[in-house]
Amino acid sequence: MKLIYKNEIYEDTVSIDPSSSTTGFGASNLLDRSVDIRLVFLGKDDETVTIDAGAGNTLEADSLGLFGYNFTSSIIITIMADSAADWVTPEFSETVTYDPEGIAHLFTQQDKRYWRLRLQDTSNTDPLQLGILFLGSQVDVAYLNPAFQIDRPVSTRNSFTRSNQVRGTKKFSYYDLSFKLSYLTEAKRQDLMTVWNEHHNVEPLILLLWENSLDVQAPIYGVINQRSSFNFKKLKEEGLGFSTSFSFREVF
Repeated sequence: MKLIYKNEIYEDTVSIDPSSSTTGFGASNLLDRSVDIRLVFLGKDDETVTIDAGAGNTLEADSLGLFGYNFTSSIIITIMADSAADWVTPEFSETVTYDPEGIAHLFTQQDKRYWRLRLQDTSNTDPLQLGILFLGSQVDVAYLNPAFQIDRPVSTRNSFTRSNQVRGTKKFSYYDLSFKLSYLTEAKRQDLMTVWNEHHNVEPLILLLWENSLDVQAPIYGVINQRSSFNFKKLKEEGLGFSTSFSFREVF
């Protein structure tokens, strides 16, 4: 299990430049934390989002997350990074695998001033849309048992009449997950505290249940859903070993 945290595109020095945008649905929508607030391009055959960390700055990342899009399965997604904005032969370029629910792509850490996301979806019948563009850092949390139960409650409330007819309005479902971590090293405890200090329970991040099997469970965009920081219990065994628990809730 991994967490992807600290979206670098939110830094104050960063500028975001899409290749095109529909009036009222421009680059600023990518700075909104909601999946449903989207950048809407004018086209779909070859659109890009270029990110500039600013003079004298770099953006350090090893993970890409994308959510809230209308891509088709035919899309070609490329993530690039370069020191001088050379997009013909960039210093870093990788193709990203599509998933209809959410996309996470892990790569070797890059520390560059310029980044670019390229989207080519010639089979799409509509202009492309993108809600969340996340360039962050990954943290290993723990091994997750393959038999883990995935809870996805619904917000719908139903009622029954005296004659046992059902009433209600269908709303939405969301992931609401709880984890118990039985053993953590001091280094791992510090990693989790770093994530908490960056996000608390209000800044969304990305959860990968099984990072090597994203076809089994797509990445989840959400928040650490608890009122307090991680509470660590020191284990009775000699040395620095800890246990903790946390909850994670999907957000839109």
